[in-house]
Amino acid sequence: MDPKTRKALHWPRLDTVLMVENTIERVGMFSSKKRLSEALSKEVMPQTLNIILDYLKESGKIEIRKRRIIWVKKSEKVKEFERMMKKIREE
Repeated sequence: MDPKTRKALHWPRLDTVLMVENTIERVGMFSSKKRLSEALSKEVMPQTLNIILDYLKESGKIEIRKRRIIWVKKSEKVKEFERMMKKIREE
């Protein structure tokens, strides 16, 4: 569901979004939302966690595959290298 049109009783605070984002980035992958919740430094309501995960997915930072939450955001250097390789292949 698009985070912009979602109706929520409570929108997450920025510090909560950053906490979730940093935890996923640091660990790299979680096998489930429950495992992610257990790794967070404070409790996050399930609805709030779902909103945060939707936001991170829409922004291209994570992928959710078979219940797994995977950090996928690429650094600018990796993106630049991929663009360069694509250009070389096209020549």
